[in-house]
Amino acid sequence: MKRLKIGDVLLIIGIPLVALGIWAVLFFGGRLADTAVISMDGQEICRLPLDTDVTQEINGGTHIVVVSQGKVYMKEAACPDKICAEHLPISKSGQSIVCLPYELVIIVEEGRP
Repeated sequence: MKRLKIGDVLLIIGIPLVALGIWAVLFFGGRLADTAVISMDGQEICRLPLDTDVTQEINGGTHIVVVSQGKVYMKEAACPDKICAEHLPISKSGQSIVCLPYELVIIVEEGRP
């Protein structure tokens, strides 16, 4: 049986530590934003402030976007897979929810509507 060398031990311990550090930065590092920008087919539809609870129908009611308690999420969607509706609410700058079949994108950013 071979013994582990110091480099092997550093790799075994170092890789999980680096992965944990990257995860922590991505998960906890984002700044809270104040605006949800909704666009469809590359055209901006509306901007919703995250400090006001509101429900917005998109595309004639095929999609329903909700802002509640400083977070935005897709309540209902007409797409077949419903991945966008199952996405967790977002509130940090740069986060997004995308509905590919309808080319609908919700991006959270800083800057008042």
